[in-house]
Amino acid sequence: APAYKTPVGQASEMPFLIDIFNIGNVTATNVTCDVEIFGPDGTMVFQTTNNYPDIGAWSDNQNTVFPETFTPTEVGFYQGRYVVGADGDTNADNDVIPFNFEVTDNILSPLPAEDEFVTPPVFNSMTDGSTWSPGSSAFTLNYAAGHMFYVPNGTDHTITKVRFGVDDEQTRNGTVNVWLYAWLRNDEDNSGSFTIEADNTLLVGAKVGGGQIINPAFGSQRQIEIEMAAADLSTGEALLDNDGNPIPVELRDDQMYVMVFATNSNNATQIGLLGFDTDSPFVEERNWNVSAANLALDSLGSNRLTGTAMAQTSTGNFNEIDGLTFTGGTWGINELWVEYTIEEITSGTEDLNNTQDITVYPNPATEIVFVDLQLETASPVSIDVVDIKGTLIKSLRYDNIINEKVSIDVRDLNAGMYHINVRTEEGFTSKRIVVSK
Repeated sequence: APAYKTPVGQASEMPFLIDIFNIGNVTATNVTCDVEIFGPDGTMVFQTTNNYPDIGAWSDNQNTVFPETFTPTEVGFYQGRYVVGADGDTNADNDVIPFNFEVTDNILSPLPAEDEFVTPPVFNSMTDGSTWSPGSSAFTLNYAAGHMFYVPNGTDHTITKVRFGVDDEQTRNGTVNVWLYAWLRNDEDNSGSFTIEADNTLLVGAKVGGGQIINPAFGSQRQIEIEMAAADLSTGEALLDNDGNPIPVELRDDQMYVMVFATNSNNATQIGLLGFDTDSPFVEERNWNVSAANLALDSLGSNRLTGTAMAQTSTGNFNEIDGLTFTGGTWGINELWVEYTIEEITSGTEDLNNTQDITVYPNPATEIVFVDLQLETASPVSIDVVDIKGTLIKSLRYDNIINEKVSIDVRDLNAGMYHINVRTEEGFTSKRIVVSK
C-alpha cells in the first residue's frame, strides 16, 4: 500500500504489482495471478486477476501492474494475498503471498509502530552506517529526512500532531526541527531516483515551539509527539493566533506533501532518527515496499509518491527541503517511522455556500488570480483576499453582476496560502489559493 496506515477520509486507490518467477524446469503456461483482499470482518471485498504470457523455465515476469485498483472504505485491519497459478503447477507451497494494511480514523503512517510488528524488529537508527545513513557510510553529523505522502481530500483538514522517534544512544544531544512542505510537482517519473528541488515546494507548516530538544536526560525518546501549526514563510516558525493557539495547517486536495526532519547536533554525535531498513527480503516488508508502490503508481499514470528522501547535510534551517534525494530500488527499503494525526478544521460561525458556481484559478498563482462568477441572479458582490492569519489583504466591491470574470493582482503578495472570500446574495463562498514566487 502507498501507506501502511491511512485515514478513512484520505483513502485513495491502491495499485498492485508482483514479480512471478518460474523455478521449474519446464515452461509455465496459462499463468494467472489473483489479488484478493479481505475486509475488517473477514469477508472478501476485492478480487482481480491478471493473465500472463508463458514464462520459461527459470525465468520471470517482472513489474507487471494490475490494471484494477482498490480503494478501501471502512476502518479496520485488511488482509490481502496474491495467488499465482499455472498449468501443471503441483507445488502450491509458494503460490500465495500475503500482505496487510490498516484503515484508521485519523492516523496516517508509512509503517506500523515498533510494538505492532508481527515479528518485531527494532527500528534502526538512520546513522548506523547502513543504507539509512545519509551519504552511505560517510559520517554526516547533521542531516535531514523527508517523508513524502499524498493527501487526496485536504479541504477543511489539518495535521494537528506528528509522532517520530530517535534512538537511545546516551550521547545524543541537540534538536530536531520539523517542517511541512507542499510539493508542487509536475509529471516527473515516479519509478526511480530523484531529487526534490526547493523551487517546487512551499513551506506550509512547522512544529509549535521550535526544534524538538533531544537529550538523554529526558529518558527514551523513541516515540515523540509534537504539535503542528501553519508556518511563517519568512522565519519558518509556527504561527499562533492572538490567544496563543496554533493556526491550523490548511491542507489541499490532491496534494503531495513532504514532512522534513532536520537534525542539529550540539556535539560530535549524530542524532539517530528511527525507521526501518533492510537489504534483503523480509516477510512483512512487502506491506510498505515503497519502490514497488511508486513503480505501480507511475505505471497507472498517477502523479503520487511515497517513501523517505534524504539529504547528506543539514543546516538546521527551514530551507532544508532543497536537495532531499530519494533512491529507488527493489529491496533495501528505507522508510522513516512517522505518524500524522489528520483532523477536520473547525470553522467559524459564517455559513458556507460552496455550491455557488464560482471558480478561482490558476492555483497556484504567481501574478493574476481570476474569479469566475456565474450567478443565478444579479447581485452585489464583495471579494476579499485574506491571509492565513485572517488579515484582510485586498478587497473588491461590485454593485450588480451576474456573470463576470474578476482579476486580482497578486504580484505584490508574499508566497503562501490565502483565502478568496466571495459574498453574494446567494451566500458566502471561500476558496483557498497558493501564491508562489
